Amino acid sequence: MKFVNLYTETEYSLLSSPNKIDELVNKAYEYHYNALAITDYNNMYGAIKFYSACKEKGIKPIFGLHFDVSDINILVYAKSMQGYKELLKLATISKMGKDIKIDELKGKVCDCIVIIPGDENKVVKMLLAGEKEEASELLIKYQSVFKDLYLGIDLQTLTMKENISNIINFASVRNIPCVALQKVSYLEKDSFEAYQYLKCIGMSLNDYPYSEKEMHSWLLTRLEAEGLFSKYKELIDNSYLISDKCNVEITFDTYRMPKYVGEVSDMKKRKEIIEKVNKNKL
Repeated sequence: MKFVNLYTETEYSLLSSPNKIDELVNKAYEYHYNALAITDYNNMYGAIKFYSACKEKGIKPIFGLHFDVSDINILVYAKSMQGYKELLKLATISKMGKDIKIDELKGKVCDCIVIIPGDENKVVKMLLAGEKEEASELLIKYQSVFKDLYLGIDLQTLTMKENISNIINFASVRNIPCVALQKVSYLEKDSFEAYQYLKCIGMSLNDYPYSEKEMHSWLLTRLEAEGLFSKYKELIDNSYLISDKCNVEITFDTYRMPKYVGEVSDMKKRKEIIEKVNKNKL
C-alpha cells in the first residue's frame, strides 16, 4: 500500500498557497514519497519547475491541474505528453472568462485522468445535502464526458469522515472507483498562520474566515495518510494506481513552437496573424 498525494497547491496558485516548489519537493523527499502531483489552481505556471525539482530528488512528477470554471470543479492529470498538452489547453480555457458546461469538455481530456475533488464538487455537495438523485444524474454526466474518472475522498473534515462509507457506496453503484485525497495548501501544521496571512492579502481582509478543511491542509507523511485511510486501503491503492498511469517525460533539447490555426505554412502570413492577435489582446 503506497500513498501518493494527488492534490497539492504551490506558490503558483497565486495568493492561495505559500508552498515553494523546492521546499515542497524536499519535504516530499524527506517523507519518502515515490511520486507527487502538482495541481495548481487553473494554471500550469509551475509545472516545469516542479518537474525538474522532482527529477532531481528521484520523485516521479505527476502533472495535474485544478480546473475550476463555472460549475465544473475537477482535478485533471496527464497520462502522456498528449495529456500534458490537454492540460495546457484547459488552463487556457480557464483564463478566457467564459461560462463552460461539462459537455463542452468532451474530447478535450482524452489522455487524462479526472478526479472529482470530494465536497468541493457539486456531486458530493448534493449527496451530503440529501439530494441523491440529482447527485447521481450529475455523476452520470461526468461519466459520459470523462472516460477515466475517479471520485476523490478526503478526511479533512468531520462531515467527510462521517459520510465516507455512504460516498463510497454511492460511487460503487455507478462503477466509479474512489481515491484518497489530502488537499495540501501549506507544508506543515505550523505553517497554517502563514497561509492565513497570504489569504488575507489576497482577499484584502484583516481576519481570514478559514474552513475546517483548511485547518487540516498540510502535507501528510505517507504513514500518516495510510493510517488515516487504514479502513479504506483501496483508496490508498488507487492513488498509487493513478500515479502509475501518469507517465510524462519532458525533454529540453529541442524547441517546441506553437502551431497556429489552419497550420499556416507561409511565414509572412504567420507573422501577420501573430501581430493581429497581439494588437487585439492589447
